[in-house]
Amino acid sequence: MENEIVRGHMKKACSNLKGAQVLFENEVYDSSVSSSYYAVFHGVSALLAVKGFEFKKHKTVISKYNEVYIHAGLIGSASFRALTSLFSRRMEGEYEATTFIGKEGASAALQQAKLAVQDIMEYCKANNILWEECSR
Repeated sequence: MENEIVRGHMKKACSNLKGAQVLFENEVYDSSVSSSYYAVFHGVSALLAVKGFEFKKHKTVISKYNEVYIHAGLIGSASFRALTSLFSRRMEGEYEATTFIGKEGASAALQQAKLAVQDIMEYCKANNILWEECSR
């Protein structure tokens, strides 16, 4: 069951990354940022599932990832910074009625997500954790 959860999060990470790109290209910037966040969120959730953790609350995922992977020095902090930054941007874009994310903000979010997912994939490869490449 654990491997199924890990694979599910990995597939969702790739799917959300692709979706973020499509939304960006179609100038749906708020939703592109949201999908960028979820790409990183599911990548991080996959890593936590490898260690036997599964959480529904986003702040719990963020906190546990920081504790288990970042503070332990297992993976660089760029993915954590992306996760926390994208979490904030997603909240603004989705819940603030007068806040709209523009092209530059969405582009930066998409780049952050791509780099974070790439870091997570590299960690998985280096540690023999099954991760299917996100097809381009």
